[in-house]
Amino acid sequence: MMVAVFLSGAGVADALMYHRPSVLGGEWWRLLTGHWVHRSGYHLALNLAGLVLVWHLFGEFLQGRHWLVLTFLVALGQSVSLMFVYPDILWFEGLSGLLHGLLAAGAVIAFSRAPVVSGLVLAVLAFKLAAEAWFGGSAQMEALLGQPILIESHWCGAIAGSIGGYFIAHTRTNF
Repeated sequence: MMVAVFLSGAGVADALMYHRPSVLGGEWWRLLTGHWVHRSGYHLALNLAGLVLVWHLFGEFLQGRHWLVLTFLVALGQSVSLMFVYPDILWFEGLSGLLHGLLAAGAVIAFSRAPVVSGLVLAVLAFKLAAEAWFGGSAQMEALLGQPILIESHWCGAIAGSIGGYFIAHTRTNF
């Protein structure tokens, strides 16, 4: 989906990106579709590599429907959190907030069966989020991507993913 959006050009990207005034105007789909939009090939490639990494680390611990539910909930949770917690953020594009959430969710879910890997991933994720909060986004990465790094989306995604992962890990539901 992300590759198709990227190849479709700026008009499609503009219609799908998270844009707070448009969401408030009734274009609710942008809460989910903003995660699919990438303006540069580097941004898309890095996000796809991140998705492969998350799947490689934690794919075996979840059934396909769990990934779908988590993806939906983390994407929605991250976007809605930005809407209400950071009303000054008017737009975002990209999968990085959702990736932070899926990484956190996977680590939380896998913790009982793979505590060393999960604990290490959670520690590295916490360190990364703390470093971003303290120092901001990397200027080199922003130059490579051609846009600012929205560290708030990383925080919102990681929190939403942690909550979703905890729910899945501690329920016996077979949704």
